[in-house]
Amino acid sequence: MCFVPGMQTLGAANDVYEFVKSIGRFKETKRTDGISTSDIIKRILKDYNQYIMRNLTWGYSRKDLGVSYVKEKQLRVNMGITKLKEKVKEHQEKFHSAAKIAGKQSCGVYGEY
Repeated sequence: MCFVPGMQTLGAANDVYEFVKSIGRFKETKRTDGISTSDIIKRILKDYNQYIMRNLTWGYSRKDLGVSYVKEKQLRVNMGITKLKEKVKEHQEKFHSAAKIAGKQSCGVYGEY
């Protein structure tokens, strides 16, 4: 376990890493300006669902990833909804393009109104 100095107490409590230190598994590290472990964890959690879905798509099982049955189904439903939205948008864009072309062609045949 690595840790930044000066942050190992909680209120009036003793050193929260006392046990880890006593078994020789503690390494004190220096803080790096501009890098926040809280920000890194936040980014990991934010992209967690994408990570799980990508790995499920690649063939990993939910058990391999430590994901519950319900969570897997929730992610798969959400992925299906996202794909459906993309298809609808794609079809709308094709329709609008075709309608523009048809409108221009009809003006050429029937004249402008």
